[in-house]
Amino acid sequence: MRLPVSRLLAAACGAILTTSALAMPNPNLQITEVMYNTKSNPETLFGEWIEIRNTSGTPIDLDGYYLQRVGGTVQASFNPVVRSAVAANTIIPANSVAVLYDGFIASGSAFNYNDDLFRETWGLAPSVSLIAGDFFPSINNGPETYGLWSSVADAVTDGTESMTTPGSYTINGVANAATSVTYDTATPWPASTDGVSIQWNGTGDRSVGSSWYASSTGVNGAVTNTLLTRPGSLNALDVASPGVVPTTASGTIPSKIIISEIMYNPASNDDRWEWIEIYNNTGAAIDFSLTPYYLDDDDGNRIGQDTPNGITSAPNINSGVLPQGGVAVLFNDEVLDITDVQGAWGTGINFVPVNKFSEGSAGVFANGPNATTGISDLVGLWSSKASYELDQPAGTGAITTTNAASWLAYGNNSATSTSATLWPDDTGAASIFLTDLSLDQNLAGSWANSVLGSNGAVNPTLLSGTNTIHPGGDVGSPGNFTAFTPVTGINGDYNDDGTVDAADYTVWRDNNGQSVTLPNDATPGSVAQSDYDVWVTNFGMSEPPSVAAAAAVPEPATLLLALPLVGLVLRRRK
Repeated sequence: MRLPVSRLLAAACGAILTTSALAMPNPNLQITEVMYNTKSNPETLFGEWIEIRNTSGTPIDLDGYYLQRVGGTVQASFNPVVRSAVAANTIIPANSVAVLYDGFIASGSAFNYNDDLFRETWGLAPSVSLIAGDFFPSINNGPETYGLWSSVADAVTDGTESMTTPGSYTINGVANAATSVTYDTATPWPASTDGVSIQWNGTGDRSVGSSWYASSTGVNGAVTNTLLTRPGSLNALDVASPGVVPTTASGTIPSKIIISEIMYNPASNDDRWEWIEIYNNTGAAIDFSLTPYYLDDDDGNRIGQDTPNGITSAPNINSGVLPQGGVAVLFNDEVLDITDVQGAWGTGINFVPVNKFSEGSAGVFANGPNATTGISDLVGLWSSKASYELDQPAGTGAITTTNAASWLAYGNNSATSTSATLWPDDTGAASIFLTDLSLDQNLAGSWANSVLGSNGAVNPTLLSGTNTIHPGGDVGSPGNFTAFTPVTGINGDYNDDGTVDAADYTVWRDNNGQSVTLPNDATPGSVAQSDYDVWVTNFGMSEPPSVAAAAAVPEPATLLLALPLVGLVLRRRK
């Protein structure tokens, strides 16, 4: 039940953009650490966060501030990320840092905006300032730019209004943001590593990749966080009829795959119990191990890739069989296994695993509808890599359905919806199902809420166990900003023998691309092209530091021996 951008709608009487003076960057605010690639699943669950530094002598209150990326969408009526209504604290103390994290777990969850849980997984003292964010955007792998504006109205000033959706703006800069951060995963930036934050070294230009380094446990206060769990019910009293073949058909059933039921907002406190039912009327059985399919929605990256600018994709439905005239229930195999869903709904259902349910922010199915269209989300199935990639252009994050085997743009009835055609209510427990297999699945009137005891709808069996809020294993130093202390030796002396020579190139070459910290590494946490450049610059230097300047030009004999190797390496770089 991941809430899409449309969930960010405020009440009907939301904020109105005024013609007040534009906001100005706040020189006292600095983003000093970013956790953009956490091990939690979905990544937003107590996983993604940014560290913000206040360099002034007075506290700064972030209440009302808005966080978004360049390329993201904003409306004047959107709620801010920092809201005193839900966050226990919104202040960055004087000359200190605070950690702004995604505090929303799920609708109605007792774990929402709970600073104590974040402290627990990271082992943080009560003195560390935390700010629980609401409507937190997904922090993507680079290249990305994120801005922090003092209000949603200020964020709109850095956007361009949509030609088709008045009042909706696409962020195209951060000129009026209070502070911002731009980062990448390509050299000289630290390489993307699963579960490792990147930190500013505290002295260099924050816009330059060589001024950032990947966190490493034990370096500058970085630690590895721990597993965070709570006992309780794993699921709740949903109402649905997964696996029950719809029998009503007032007309001709389309010769295709039909999306016949969807559980987009289960009563349980996490997204794992979402699923989608499909009916096969193609005329032949579908073996997903022979013809893998793609399941995706219109949020996030391509399935199987890590960054919006990547070009590769991989199918996420790779096993199971969908008989002709039968149904399959597609479930999230990343966080559940077949025994979980069978234990909840029964063993006689044709459950088919989806091994990467979505590249969106959390889960795959959205609930809160768009106030204008009434649509919550667009979900599709593609039968080949070629058809999927035609509808999901690399780097755009958008999706179309021209080549989809089946698709559904669904919504729900809510107090914020002004659409003339309303979908069934979002009950927070009931699935919606297609009432007639011959009807258009993309018309609101073709759908109804599941009602216990009607059309095969039942409650699942309640499963008790341990709720995993965060799996642990991330590396970072949230709330512990320390300017990086330069190495005591000579930068580039990677074997620490007191001289920058050919042997250090061998050490660099053997570790290039790995998340390790070499001796005398100017950018600890990973080995990259920038470390090679340091070696070239300092080649020939020797300890002690008092003679380093003189040693910058090596003795003739040493130079004659080393130059062929240096020349060879330099030629290989071209």
